[in-house]
Amino acid sequence: MGLLVLVFPLTALGMPTAFAVSRHDDALGRALALRRVGLGIVLVFAAMSAVFMAGAALDDPGGWAAIGMIAAWTVPLGALALFGWLRPRLALRVLLVAAITLIALDALTLVGVHSVQIFQHSYGPARDIAGVVLMAALGVVGYKIPGRAARLAVVTFALPLAITAIAEPAGAVVSMLLFSSPPLVAAAYHLAAEHMIAPREAESESVPSGIAA
Repeated sequence: MGLLVLVFPLTALGMPTAFAVSRHDDALGRALALRRVGLGIVLVFAAMSAVFMAGAALDDPGGWAAIGMIAAWTVPLGALALFGWLRPRLALRVLLVAAITLIALDALTLVGVHSVQIFQHSYGPARDIAGVVLMAALGVVGYKIPGRAARLAVVTFALPLAITAIAEPAGAVVSMLLFSSPPLVAAAYHLAAEHMIAPREAESESVPSGIAA
């Protein structure tokens, strides 16, 4: 049932995507449309996750403690998204470090490092929140520089999914699949956009800057 909840929205993206791409006759326009769709996927999913996490915090513990918890992840999310929009190449380096940290935690859990396992079970929501923040920031950077950000997103969210499939029961795998699919689909859109742009860039670089003697 969980997979159906994921498959229907992602399949429904085909129509607006086809419409957005068909509006443009040139490769650059189609690539821009794909980048916008990819960014939209990530931002919508991140917004839905944010509403869910904020509701959970307001329910328990509630009060000022909940407000502090919400601010603890909304402020970094907004700061990283703005940083990624204004300085995408520099932001990508920061996100690379964050991605390596998350993947390392999952890998250490797989090999059975006890202290990391305790951390994961005690602070699992914190890891999920960090994943949402990273997902949104990579989506913004992916709109600016689609190729590099998309490849990092694929590694960031595909590896934990593979680790979960090896080390965790089926229920955890489905949950991780639901969480990882939106950024992976967005990364696919951004990689397709890069593929459309690359031939144009190569062609422009091959044009001689002067007149041969």
